[in-house]
Amino acid sequence: METNTTTETAAAKLRAEAAQHDRDAADSFERCDTDGFLSQWASGLTGQQKRLEASLIENGGTTDIIGPVTVDGEPVRFRTVDTRYGRKWLVLDDNDDAVAWLDPFAVRMSTYRKKGYTLGQYQVRGIAKIIGSGTGLASAANCYAAIVPWYATTDVNSDVDKLAKLIDVCPADVKLSDEYC
Repeated sequence: METNTTTETAAAKLRAEAAQHDRDAADSFERCDTDGFLSQWASGLTGQQKRLEASLIENGGTTDIIGPVTVDGEPVRFRTVDTRYGRKWLVLDDNDDAVAWLDPFAVRMSTYRKKGYTLGQYQVRGIAKIIGSGTGLASAANCYAAIVPWYATTDVNSDVDKLAKLIDVCPADVKLSDEYC
């Protein structure tokens, strides 16, 4: 019961912060019209992120993702890795050794089945982030707030073994911001 109350309080606090960001954006518009467009945009985007964090907390800090499972429907250990050839799924065995590399964007299911896998649903720890690409002010045009698996920012140079262990021990009450564990 206490955990539920704590969750409700944390979610309510984040929603209040989101509402404050919305008010900040509106106040900026009232004061400056569109001259303050950057602060208005940033306040609105941060408000969206806070609302997503609140919904994530209410969902126990988890989000649903699609990932590889065996053709029998058994879950497998896998990681999402950004390689120089694009984003891939790295399937791991019990010793965290690489078993297979799969393309998460395969067009046909037969692509997975040939390697002994199909797609299934996983519930994983999530994080609300502001996502964008590019650099400088130009990247602001395509920024958005989203809930993503908190390990999705892995690149091919990361220590996958260390990351896998970190994911497995990450506490449920982790602060859902840029502080992962």
